[in-house]
Amino acid sequence: MLTGGPLTSYGISNLELLLLLLGLLSVLGVAFGLLWRRWRKEVLRSELALVAAQQRAERLHHEVVQARARYDPAEFKRLLEQSQAEIAHRFGSRLFDIAERCREIERRVPPDQPDVRIAINGIAAQALELFHQSRVFVGSASLAHRKPVWETLRVRNVLEGVIKELLHYAETRSLCILTDYGLMSPIVTDRVWLHDLCEVLIQNAIKYSPEFTGIARIALRPDECGERIIIDVQDNGPGIKPEDQTRIFEPYARGDGQRAPGGGLGLAYARELAAKLGGELLLVESQPNGGSLFRIILPCGGPAEASGPDRAEEGEAT
Repeated sequence: MLTGGPLTSYGISNLELLLLLLGLLSVLGVAFGLLWRRWRKEVLRSELALVAAQQRAERLHHEVVQARARYDPAEFKRLLEQSQAEIAHRFGSRLFDIAERCREIERRVPPDQPDVRIAINGIAAQALELFHQSRVFVGSASLAHRKPVWETLRVRNVLEGVIKELLHYAETRSLCILTDYGLMSPIVTDRVWLHDLCEVLIQNAIKYSPEFTGIARIALRPDECGERIIIDVQDNGPGIKPEDQTRIFEPYARGDGQRAPGGGLGLAYARELAAKLGGELLLVESQPNGGSLFRIILPCGGPAEASGPDRAEEGEAT
């Protein structure tokens, strides 16, 4: 039996005190039970999440093993190059649109505002330069997968088509293109590859010739034996340093990642195209501040494979 305590002086009996303690213990028990259940739920949820993560990891590992078994490096490379070429194509189309818009704006500039005209031409020139670089990238990406189509055609007509396409670029830099076409018979070649080869070199000559005083010269002639054709493309730009001349046909002509004057992906692609056509691309000479002369040498009958079943019997022979 409880004896009197301090609370009895406040009129609280021992029975009431006992009931109060029992109630307090009940509340604490309920609270502890709720906390315990919540803690168990959290532990269970964590355990389930861990099990699910382990299952996902095992499933992912299984998919990786299956994908590795199905992995085809050649197909993966082809798809990668195809996607890159598509991006470059869309990027190039936008650049060409910018250049065309600049041409329209330039025509509206009053004659008394030459500075505005020069600025607009500068924007157009940069857009066209990037546009032609994107074309080189697209062609280079598809070179390994494209089958040649051999046909008989006149090189002069191909050159004239390339010059017509690059005329706007030359106009934005205010330079002149001079041509000298000798009497040439049709040759057997691939039209697309020959077009890209000439485009790279002529665009390169326009790019590195000085503005306002630049001259790009294109000459076409047969060799002494008449079995090959020679296409010379010359500019009057700054020339190529002697230490860079042996590396200009590499994608990156310097070890520090910087491209040497005249070098880069374009010339590497052009040399590969010349080889595909059964010929070669050479740097004949380059003088400081005296420009550079590049030479394309191609067989009139095309490479040995041009006589196969893919050869087109009729071509542009007029």
